[in-house]
Amino acid sequence: MKIGDLVRVKNKIPGDGPELRKLYHEHTPCLLIDVRLSGFWTHVLDGGVRRAIPTNRLELVNESR
Repeated sequence: MKIGDLVRVKNKIPGDGPELRKLYHEHTPCLLIDVRLSGFWTHVLDGGVRRAIPTNRLELVNESR
């Protein structure tokens, strides 16, 4: 995954907040905008809202060209 790719939340775990659960259940695509802390955290845009999500919780929807 790299900046500009479309990603989505691939799983849910106990303790997820309502926003993350909604992204998972609705299969909402998000734009990957930044990767932090040696690749552990990924920042995505969801409808203009910036969210930080652990990278291992995301899957690639399509690659940017």
